[in-house]
Amino acid sequence: MPVLFDRICRDNGIKHLLTKPYSPTTTGKVERLHKTMRAEFFRAADGQYATLAELQAALDAWVHDYNTARPHQSCGGRPPAERFQLAGRNRAAVEVGPVSEPATPPAPARATRPAGVSRWVNAHGKISLGGFTYAVGASYAGEPVEAVVAGGLVDIVHAGVVIATHAQRFREDQADRAPRARITRRARDATAGLTVTRLANGTGVVSFAGTDYQAGRRWARQSIEVSIVAGSVQLSRDGKIIRVHPIRHDRARELGAFANPKGRPRRKNSAVGTVV
Repeated sequence: MPVLFDRICRDNGIKHLLTKPYSPTTTGKVERLHKTMRAEFFRAADGQYATLAELQAALDAWVHDYNTARPHQSCGGRPPAERFQLAGRNRAAVEVGPVSEPATPPAPARATRPAGVSRWVNAHGKISLGGFTYAVGASYAGEPVEAVVAGGLVDIVHAGVVIATHAQRFREDQADRAPRARITRRARDATAGLTVTRLANGTGVVSFAGTDYQAGRRWARQSIEVSIVAGSVQLSRDGKIIRVHPIRHDRARELGAFANPKGRPRRKNSAVGTVV
């Protein structure tokens, strides 16, 4: 008899995979959630509730806010609920109650994949195809895989799952087989998130949370939008990305930085002295 969690997974087309016991490194996402819960809820709630029921009600309210209102760095400063709304899929409603044994569901329609060729992954985690080697991964050494070539790409499939994709490579005498249209590169649209404005200095550098980030001399003395997106510092102007840097500043100083969306007031000289 399946439990409620397994029923939710089944009704939404989710395969329930179990992790290896005593292996917290394989459950990084849930372990990170536990850290956030301790920092933002349990420490503040210590000794504040008289009964377990009151504590559970407060925790449920925190979880609801966490999923629907609290900004998440991994979601570009937006709550997770908005990301699920973007999917636009109809999810099966789950009713809490007795779980009956479901009828065998029809097999889902599978996308048609072009025929491939079989290869064995060598000890270095690579296969050979058309005189070239393609990386698969050391964890698949000694395993049989299927290499599927279509549209200038090489998909490597193991047990029905694509585990690697590479651009197809050609020899010099095969160059005519790989016609490629010229790609015009353009600036990507900036990702939405918590944003502040900073004025670049004379060398095109902006300061955020006490750390300098290079935008480029082209943007010297111009206003630059600074956002934290998925563990990176994104610099943009007029909604177009200029540069993306890995975070180098102290994350504890971000709150103060975002509290000054236009930066600190600049000093101005007057006839009687300096004013702020």
